[in-house]
Amino acid sequence: METTKAENTTLETAVGGYSDTDIIFKASDIKKYYGATHANDYVSIKIHKGEIRGLIGENGCGKSTIISIISGMHTKDSGTMEINGENYETSAPLDAGDNKIGTVVQELGLVDGLPVGVNLFLGRTAKFTKAGVLNMEKLYHEAAEHFEKWGFKSFPVTRLTSMLS
Repeated sequence: METTKAENTTLETAVGGYSDTDIIFKASDIKKYYGATHANDYVSIKIHKGEIRGLIGENGCGKSTIISIISGMHTKDSGTMEINGENYETSAPLDAGDNKIGTVVQELGLVDGLPVGVNLFLGRTAKFTKAGVLNMEKLYHEAAEHFEKWGFKSFPVTRLTSMLS
């Protein structure tokens, strides 16, 4: 029996218990080519408010590519993306960050010689800077708030990343 896109969407909604009004992110028919290689070929995903999604699959199946497209590290060749029903286009990770999209990559992109708190805000320190001076106290305070919100009380935000085990 052949399944259509509409049937898949209905099944996903029925199984997940979500309605289409709860969609906070949607990618439709995303394609990405590297020469003759189809890294992503018509990839679609919906993420509903409160939902957590994981991507699993064989090496080379395109998981990292679709995440890189969503988070602005790569551009898509075709397809559409939406956040809360509005068109979403990104050309850099900072654009994604402005839309509250971030990625924790498998290969750590930390700078060992910088403190944990600074690593947390790499590329986003402008909000802690005035007249070209980085306000470390304010940065560390906000970093500690984030770690506490994530369940890590008293996390050593001033410790060098290289000193963590």
